[in-house]
Amino acid sequence: MGEFWIDYRKAEKGAAVPKDGAGASTVTAGTLDALIAAYYKSAGLTSKAAATQRNYKSILEPFRKDHGDKPVALIKAKHIDAILGGIAAGSTAQAKNLRKRLSTLMKLAVKWEYRIDNPMLKEVETYCAAANKKTLAKNAIAKLKAVS
Repeated sequence: MGEFWIDYRKAEKGAAVPKDGAGASTVTAGTLDALIAAYYKSAGLTSKAAATQRNYKSILEPFRKDHGDKPVALIKAKHIDAILGGIAAGSTAQAKNLRKRLSTLMKLAVKWEYRIDNPMLKEVETYCAAANKKTLAKNAIAKLKAVS
């Protein structure tokens, strides 16, 4: 008996039938949530090692939880800057990792016609400048202490 018929029989009995992909039953077309779900099914992710897939998903899922309901077509570089800036306040490494994943997603958004331009090309890494300023200040303090 094929997979369809197995699921069909379960549905007849009132049993839950799993949907295709994580959160597939609640995805709204044109949203970041839909784009991320499509990315999870794409060869761009499925061809990667399982550990890499888990890593990428662990980076994208918090972003998806917070912003998944927003339309892909309306996101602007200033929105991405604000999101990454907020994350960088806690961890510049997390911000850089999310930036890489968003860059991939926005390239796919153009390719898959979710939008006509790529806002990541306009995005400015202002969040890194602020983090570097703090690092420089810490380094300067350490140098002064070493001289004393």
